[in-house]
Amino acid sequence: MITSALEFLRGQEVNNNNFLLFGDEPKLIFYIKKRINSIHANYERVVISIEEKNFDEQLQTAILSNSLFSEVKIIEFTSNKNRLSRLLVERIQTISSLKTQNILIIELPQISQKLIANELSSSLSDTLCTINCTPPAAHQIKEYIALLMSENLISKDNLESIVEMYEGNFSLLMNDIEVAKQASLEEKDISSVFFSKAIKNNFRLFEEMQKGNFSAAINIVDSMKENDKGSGALLLWMLARDCRAIIELKTGKNSLRQLKIWSNQENFYKEYANKISEIHLNEIILLLDKFDKSIKGVLNYDSWQVAKDLVIQFCRASKKITT
Repeated sequence: MITSALEFLRGQEVNNNNFLLFGDEPKLIFYIKKRINSIHANYERVVISIEEKNFDEQLQTAILSNSLFSEVKIIEFTSNKNRLSRLLVERIQTISSLKTQNILIIELPQISQKLIANELSSSLSDTLCTINCTPPAAHQIKEYIALLMSENLISKDNLESIVEMYEGNFSLLMNDIEVAKQASLEEKDISSVFFSKAIKNNFRLFEEMQKGNFSAAINIVDSMKENDKGSGALLLWMLARDCRAIIELKTGKNSLRQLKIWSNQENFYKEYANKISEIHLNEIILLLDKFDKSIKGVLNYDSWQVAKDLVIQFCRASKKITT
């Protein structure tokens, strides 16, 4: 039986020791593992690749050896394969049939639900809890927001707007919700961060910078400052992520999924990475450090002016400045 991630997170108790997570939504995998880990205050984490040649030896060592300082082991079995080979199926079957007090988590982010249902489910132990971690549909995103945020902070009337604003980018939305929760924001602050029409455009900031649209990019920064002066940390996170994406592409990596940048956005980053020089990239990195230290008060600069300087540098590096 396959359980949805939402259903699992809503559950009051976790009664299983063996889990299989499939689907490529990293934030859901994170939340599921966090929920499992929370059951045990003291545990040792072990990670084993299912594809390793010495898999059997690593498995036996992890299962049979005792931990000196932890009451239980949480053993994570990982695979990035997008198909189920005979060997992979056999090893997953072996893991699912183990009788142990340890927690076993199998992660198959590249395997589809169809493959799980057709080629794997029938051969697995009944004690294995299989959880679907594929990206949620729009109506499910609303349920996640309601689950993670208290009702007095995000009303039902706002759910439609926030789902539309983030254009299905679940991980980015969840990251921003976590930032809001950690900052202990009040209702009026939540509204200004997530629901202001002016601030909605901040998610188009890199697109404008990539095109060299100087005025449009600065207007986005101004709207963030006007609607929430505390959103500088969010802007820093956005620009730092953009910079990391450029670095990743320039060093030969083709996917930006780990940075929560999806395929429909990647072309903007790839085009920009092909244009920007190492000199301009280093200048942006230095300004990011200055922006960070200005926000923290380490440097005595106007952090919003530094942010504008940083955005201007991003635009200049695109070599297509328009005003």
